[in-house]
Amino acid sequence: MQNVELKAIANAIAQIREQLPEADTAVRSKMLEELETLREMATSILDAWMEVDDAIEETLAQISEAAIDASVALQEGETPQSTASLHLGASVQQNLQSRTENLLQAPVQLAETWFDMSLRADCALRKGLGYFDLRMFDEAALSLTQAVAEQDNPATRIYLALSHLAADRVDLATNHLNVARERASDDVTVRAVLEVDVQICAAREDWHQAVHVLYELLCFEPNQLDTWYNLGVCHLKLYEFAAAERCFAKSMKGEPMDVEAALWRAMSLVLCGRVDEARQLLATSTHLAHNLEEYALLRVVLHLSTQRIDLAERVAMTAIVAEPNRASGYELLALCRAVSHRPADAIPLCKRALTLLPNSSQAFTLFGLCSYLMGDFVRAERALKIVEERGEASGLTHIVRARIASLEGHAADAKERLNRLAEHPGMYAKRLAVLYRGMLHLSENEVALAEADFERALHLGLPQSAIDVAKAHAKSGVFESV
Repeated sequence: MQNVELKAIANAIAQIREQLPEADTAVRSKMLEELETLREMATSILDAWMEVDDAIEETLAQISEAAIDASVALQEGETPQSTASLHLGASVQQNLQSRTENLLQAPVQLAETWFDMSLRADCALRKGLGYFDLRMFDEAALSLTQAVAEQDNPATRIYLALSHLAADRVDLATNHLNVARERASDDVTVRAVLEVDVQICAAREDWHQAVHVLYELLCFEPNQLDTWYNLGVCHLKLYEFAAAERCFAKSMKGEPMDVEAALWRAMSLVLCGRVDEARQLLATSTHLAHNLEEYALLRVVLHLSTQRIDLAERVAMTAIVAEPNRASGYELLALCRAVSHRPADAIPLCKRALTLLPNSSQAFTLFGLCSYLMGDFVRAERALKIVEERGEASGLTHIVRARIASLEGHAADAKERLNRLAEHPGMYAKRLAVLYRGMLHLSENEVALAEADFERALHLGLPQSAIDVAKAHAKSGVFESV
């Protein structure tokens, strides 16, 4: 880094990062203020650079105009002494053109699209794309809006849509992308529109529409591996596990060493009930990656899903050793201990994770689950309520809170939660909700309603043995209350 001021800012940030693992809450708060100040300083430097760059562009334009004047004068019989200026002007024009073409290389590839704009719009475009690459999305949107006002162009609209999308202004992104869609006249631009459209669908969590758009992209290039991979992700979001597995298989067919595709395919196999195939694929994927801690969460969940607690714990321990000051490894090991019926061993790991990351919803959820399993309902409710108030509650959060409400005699609250969860798209939450609701009906002597729920739980994939245990437990509660 050659700029002295930016180098000093970078060094200051590096010092903050070195002190971060040992910093307490007060120090971290002060660090946040320092980082904000450093960001403002960096932004002012970048703004100054942009102004200098604009001045250079304007000067280049003046030189180019002078060269054109010289060319006209030469054609009208002026002395040949101006010939050097003419060649200089042509060179400058060529350089301007090549720089403009280079702007099309990222973030969306539009290599065959030509920005035919005035110099003023060209400067605004260059500033906008520069800000975008620096992840300064508000500033990028302002400059690209100016570029569109000077000379509208589908490609500029695409970049403007991306800037708004990156800043979570989804509606504005959609509006600009729709304009680009209407004006797109070549395959490259149409494909770019579709690619951004997929991102907008993901931001809206409209997975059905995302699948539709991705299949449109496959019409352009049927063997595009990333498109097949993204289709697999969308089908997983829609709980269409067999379709997801086929898409990930298509992705792996073109790239057998794709670890991420292999892991998600294994997860799809587990969710389809093809556990043996998932185990085999998971064992193979272990040899594909150099860093086993990569995708640690997915690996742990897969090992737990295939009943390999030992391998799951090994992955979690590897993650802790690799990054001892990150909360994620301790959360993963706590999950392993909770799943293997060792909540007392999981509690200290949850506390360690919360020490490293005080706002971790995952750690709070695990802490609440383990507290519930140990019979400490007050502590469990307190932890799970924090997660729910943040709007980050999972199906597991509602299941545990419903069970606590049921066990403490708050049947109305329990039924309300279980009724909502019975329509949850996630099969795990839905099965447990229907099962627990059946137990609640049975404990209140609502036998017909209970049998209907137990029958539905069986159809949803719960084994008869689990339903029989639930019935026996609920009946024992009825007899005790009588």
